[in-house]
Amino acid sequence: MKKKIRVNITIDEDIKENATNIFEEFGFDFSTGINLYLREVCRKKTIPFELNLSDTYPKETVKALKEYHRYIKHHKDDNSLKRNS
Repeated sequence: MKKKIRVNITIDEDIKENATNIFEEFGFDFSTGINLYLREVCRKKTIPFELNLSDTYPKETVKALKEYHRYIKHHKDDNSLKRNS
């Protein structure tokens, strides 16, 4: 069995409550929901939903996200991006 670690994150209270309610409708807790999301990120090697950048984001954030997306697309088969086992 893989070793589990504890991760501490900070999120808005209303976001956690809403997400928890949705996860519970599927029959699992918040931790399981977050784990599902992270597993999908690892499986697809990308954010598992479409990101829409608008002018509500700071320009630096938009630039960084676009650069990251280009990098990941270009290096998706690069062994350096794969997790060491």
